[in-house]
Amino acid sequence: MLRPEGEAKTDSDNERLLAALEANWQAEMEGHYTYSALAKGETKSTAAERFTCLAAAEKHHAGLWAERILELGGQVPK
Repeated sequence: MLRPEGEAKTDSDNERLLAALEANWQAEMEGHYTYSALAKGETKSTAAERFTCLAAAEKHHAGLWAERILELGGQVPK
């Protein structure tokens, strides 16, 4: 829920935001592991390289979510 400008966020707002960020982190990490597995199973080097690149991008995105989670006082999922 959006709050009017200047209105303080509640603990509940922060908890919901952290939950959403953690879900985003989880989705990015799942993408990372999926692309990594596809790269390992690929026999063509160009396809494997592309999957490896996609895996790295997903891990980078997860890192961005992790930074924001920490900024808000949360803990990055393991």
